[in-house]
Amino acid sequence: MLLAGLLMSATAMAHPRVVQSNPAANAAVAAPAQIDVTFSEALLARGSCAELFMGHGRLWMKVAVAPSQVLADGRTLRTVPNAPLAPGNYRLQWRTVGADSHPMTGELDFSVK
Repeated sequence: MLLAGLLMSATAMAHPRVVQSNPAANAAVAAPAQIDVTFSEALLARGSCAELFMGHGRLWMKVAVAPSQVLADGRTLRTVPNAPLAPGNYRLQWRTVGADSHPMTGELDFSVK
């Protein structure tokens, strides 16, 4: 019984993790109209956001995007560029807050052909 209780509390305290992204991590794609990152658990919209950067050698320049949104499924963070993305390397840096109220950060790298 004690072991079951420990396992359940560990599961309840787990943070959301990325289960899917579009584009996929490290993918080379045509310019996407939006960038979606889907997590294993529901997100709090108020604390979830993302920024997009384009790489030029060792320099990264911020790309203009609309404010990120948590979609109706509650688990997907969507970022929409303000203009079509030019060919190059991109990095989406995201910050989310799960139901446990703990913030998490991460990044998604991809390239546009």
